[in-house]
Amino acid sequence: MKKNALFALICILISYKAISQDTNELDRRNGFKDIHLGDAYSKWAKDMTFYKDGEKGEKLFFLNPSKLSEYSVFDQKTDGIVLYFLNNSIKRIKIETDYLQKPKSESGKYTDVNIEEIKPVLINLSELFGKPDYAGEGTMSANELFMFAWKGKKVILKLGYINGPETGSFLRLNLYSVEYLSNDLKTGF
Repeated sequence: MKKNALFALICILISYKAISQDTNELDRRNGFKDIHLGDAYSKWAKDMTFYKDGEKGEKLFFLNPSKLSEYSVFDQKTDGIVLYFLNNSIKRIKIETDYLQKPKSESGKYTDVNIEEIKPVLINLSELFGKPDYAGEGTMSANELFMFAWKGKKVILKLGYINGPETGSFLRLNLYSVEYLSNDLKTGF
């Protein structure tokens, strides 16, 4: 079922005839709405709450719930935005949408894999940044069934479709500075 849904999403992208930008637009935007990679901690300090220390020495902060209404992902409302600061500047922005399907504990039923949930955001991102550089299976340990990624010279955008009985279904977007991820590559092997 999952492979059929992934194949259908890839076919949608291949057949979609929109006039698309390329990843230069991803680099130009350099973030999500007015949250930019490289922004100083001081710009966001009053709008954040400390969440935890990260694995790479970064500090993670939740954007305060009162600000979330300003940050929808196209037509999807956001449930949470986490800003990752390293050396006093944003290196990663993680955005999660509201539930598309509630978890079993809240709904009493299992979630279905439904490509219609990811399709509008995927098409809109493809219109903005061109076809994804990667389209495939996500990280199963995080219930990420599908993952799509666009890589610019300065910015990487990942779109994940999360779906599981414990998590419900929602979309997760991560924006990374290439510099932040390339440090992982240098030290990881």
